[in-house]
Amino acid sequence: MIIIKPNNEWKSYIKFTDKYINYNSVNKYTISHFFLHPIRPLIQTNRILLNLKKISLLYKLRLRANFYINFLTIFFNIFKSNNEGIILENKKEIYKKNYDVVFITHLVNEKQFDSSVDNYYGDLINYTSKKGLSVLLIFIPHIKSNKKKLIKYLKKQKGHDSYFLDENIISFKAKSRTLISLLRGRRKFLEISRNISGYNSNLALYTAESFLSKNNYFNYIYGLQIGDIIKNTKSKNIVTTFEGHNWERLFYYFSRKNNPSINCIAFQHTIIFKYQHSLTRLLRKEYNPDFILSSGDISTFFLKKRISKEIIIKTLGSPKSISLKNNQINVSNKILFLPSGDQKEVNFFTKFAYKFAKKYPELKILIRFHPLIIDKNFINKFPKIINFNISNSEIEYDSKESRYVIYSTSTAVFESIALGCIPIRLYWNSSNDLSDPLWQLKSKLIKTIKSEVDLFEIIRKNQYSEKTEDKLNKNFLKLNQDLEQLKFKLKKSVLYNILKK
Repeated sequence: MIIIKPNNEWKSYIKFTDKYINYNSVNKYTISHFFLHPIRPLIQTNRILLNLKKISLLYKLRLRANFYINFLTIFFNIFKSNNEGIILENKKEIYKKNYDVVFITHLVNEKQFDSSVDNYYGDLINYTSKKGLSVLLIFIPHIKSNKKKLIKYLKKQKGHDSYFLDENIISFKAKSRTLISLLRGRRKFLEISRNISGYNSNLALYTAESFLSKNNYFNYIYGLQIGDIIKNTKSKNIVTTFEGHNWERLFYYFSRKNNPSINCIAFQHTIIFKYQHSLTRLLRKEYNPDFILSSGDISTFFLKKRISKEIIIKTLGSPKSISLKNNQINVSNKILFLPSGDQKEVNFFTKFAYKFAKKYPELKILIRFHPLIIDKNFINKFPKIINFNISNSEIEYDSKESRYVIYSTSTAVFESIALGCIPIRLYWNSSNDLSDPLWQLKSKLIKTIKSEVDLFEIIRKNQYSEKTEDKLNKNFLKLNQDLEQLKFKLKKSVLYNILKK
């Protein structure tokens, strides 16, 4: 069975969150709660919603136990402080300066320390500093980085300054106040849960018991740090990535609190999924960006249609647009599998690709893992076969060597298509089936499959042939033209014209 629309639990969840996070919301601690910002239907979220539908006493006890574990973790964290000389010196140095713009990015891989361009903004940061504007790049840490590599990066000569958010930099008083306020938020939703019934009561219970999650606490602490940086450096603009997360709203709030005239600029850096929700939710001004810069004209049109005129929306383009494009489909019959960074999706794709390779030994299979998948030990349980390989190359090379790309939710499929691959979407009876990155495109070239047999039939019908290749390539060129409307080439001047005012 293929999931083609969100289930009733998702719809109830949306209504519940919209009731407590809306235009009239004034409580920054409620705004900070990750669960009240539904990004889009994901496996992890769907699992929570289904557990809450048939909630058991054991599940309630588990929620309560997790709350106490989180409480103790945060309580002991209050007394911790980061006394690393390089970190304190870095903070002291940036507080001496004034910045025209602060960029917020994400540290997801230590390879970023060696790159001259950012994962999310591309060369936009270098361009901005070369235009004479003073730039601070702030990293949200999603990994625990190697101390030596971190120090080396901070000492590296760059056209901009850098800073890494750290939950142990904030004062004891600020951390204590945050803990107490989050506990009050929990108590509020426990009362809501007791005073209502049915599924909404369970949603309120989960909200309450997850108030002290690592996500909530750290993001709030990071928001406080952002506010301090904006205050001390008199920054005029802040630029964040934008997908509808709780931390985005917090960063805008704390930036404005410390500089009411600051420009809050949201970069919608990736494509918009069909059932994306919190991205287009309009809140009070202090929680909204002033500008949303989209990755393409299709996204700009979509956002203008959904969001009030209170926010200015412009097309900036994407640093991940492909300038070197194939004019025709690759001749090779190699098949490239592109799972996203979701572990469930990775597991399913790997099993599917391996079974397919074993069933059709004449075909060459290559699977490419997302950078977020660091531990690849699970692959060791698959005995080695000649036609099944794990990629260690850049995606450009893998794509150019393949004729087909198998995807589900990974936006890397854009690059593979541009470089000559026929896209084939793998349905696997998961909530991830709702998140097709190509949902806005109508093309005869895009295929869908549910089984190994389906995939083999598509490959058989679309294998290279002088008779059919011209027709396939016409569809291929049209698909790439449509893709350009989703991901424009980066128009750096669009951001610069906002920043220089």
